[in-house]
Amino acid sequence: MRDELATALMVFLGYRDQAVRQAEYFSAPPGAHRIQDRMECEERHPLTAERAVRVLEWVNEPELLARWQRVLLSNLQTHVLRRFRDQPPHWTAPESLSAELARRTH
Repeated sequence: MRDELATALMVFLGYRDQAVRQAEYFSAPPGAHRIQDRMECEERHPLTAERAVRVLEWVNEPELLARWQRVLLSNLQTHVLRRFRDQPPHWTAPESLSAELARRTH
């Protein structure tokens, strides 16, 4: 779930290409071997090959941002939501956007 949310945020913020490049690197067998070697030395590590493959699937999924819109909208600043109201992105449901703005004015 964390990886999917991180992928949604990267796409939302305009970093789709960077997410794809990183996921492709870590999903490739040579990258996976290098990472595996480092994983044995470090507790925290970057993407595993398996997680990178999932990122590549999510980044190409048309419904990714729509599925995460409740989380994304509730954490955006009000002025950004107003901009979305005036020029809605393709992934927003107008009723969700209106509900979030209404919640903030009460």
